[in-house]
Amino acid sequence: MVIQAKTAAQGRREPMGVETLSILLIEDNNGDARLIREMLLTYAEWEIQWSHVVTLREGLDALDTEFYDTILLDLGLPDSDGLETLRQVNERAPNTAILVLTGHSDQKLGVRAVADGAQDYLVKGEIEGRLLVRAIRYAIERTRAEYAMRQQTQTIAAIEERQRIARELHDNVSQTLFVCRSMGEAALRHLESNPAYARELLEETNRLTAAALAEMRILLLELRPTAMARANIQQLFEQYVKAFAVRRGTEVHLEIGDLAPLPEGVQIAFYRIMQEALNNIIKHAQAKQVDVTVKDGGGYVALSVNDDGRGFDLAATQATSMGLSIIRERAEAIDAELDIVSHPGEGTQIRVRWMKTEL
Repeated sequence: MVIQAKTAAQGRREPMGVETLSILLIEDNNGDARLIREMLLTYAEWEIQWSHVVTLREGLDALDTEFYDTILLDLGLPDSDGLETLRQVNERAPNTAILVLTGHSDQKLGVRAVADGAQDYLVKGEIEGRLLVRAIRYAIERTRAEYAMRQQTQTIAAIEERQRIARELHDNVSQTLFVCRSMGEAALRHLESNPAYARELLEETNRLTAAALAEMRILLLELRPTAMARANIQQLFEQYVKAFAVRRGTEVHLEIGDLAPLPEGVQIAFYRIMQEALNNIIKHAQAKQVDVTVKDGGGYVALSVNDDGRGFDLAATQATSMGLSIIRERAEAIDAELDIVSHPGEGTQIRVRWMKTEL
């Protein structure tokens, strides 16, 4: 049911910059729904487009076809109950302000709902018109501010990623190609006087060219995050490990078990952690062998990167290491457990464990 209703205050400009506010109420008690609507008609400063459904399924269908400024959500519905209701709505409308409606005995559930993504909760039976309007206003303002911050963070991250790729092109690919050209010219000069030496130069040129090509493929893939998300994780890791091993001359053993497709954010986080771990090995470890493993542990998926390098004092290094900070941030972003073990002269182990969630 969709009702458009102009409030008594329709002539005033809405402070949040919209003339019409669209509200979706998911509530199976028609009496509560009618009371909430009457409060909004009486106290709201906006023109309201009002939609009311009584089941979660109807609510999700409505969210598939309409954008709403706010959602008033009862957690006890005929076809869903508790925080799972919030999870599904939040997943379907991640940028919409959600206010949870609870009963007197469910206030603890309301607090948990706020911790799980709702902007606020209201107790049915204690809702007053001005309080309802104020809660909706603040919820929308906070949601919009959070969305703007996420957009800004994503923009900064995209710029930093492109800068990193530009550095990789300059520091690795372009320098490798310059070396290849120099070695090719040297091979031509020695082709007749010292053919054996010329052959050695050409073989090394061929090896370096293959490394540059593998690196270019990785960088082109990284410029398209959607392609990284769609790629098979084994293919994704194999491409990077191959480029790493050829360029650095370090033996890398890669083992990936049978894995179901991972969520996009998890797959990219695993890739970035592995990438940063290998970069740290290049810069600091002087390792001869690296083992990279991804396996399904049943209720979790684990990534480990182990090297036989010189190791380090974790207590003295952790606070100042940019590489370790990046790894920690990537793990925290997907709520994964991170364990780093290292001692001078004994190599380093980086283990990440992401717990599976019900889909």
